[in-house]
Amino acid sequence: MNLPLELDVDPSAFKIMCKKQEKMSLFFNP
Repeated sequence: MNLPLELDVDPSAFKIMCKKQEKMSLFFNP
């Protein structure tokens, strides 16, 4: 997965992905 490329293509999608990662992190590490 190319993060910089994704950021260039669609910043909003990147932000959404980051939020999902945060939720997963909280879910796995309460």
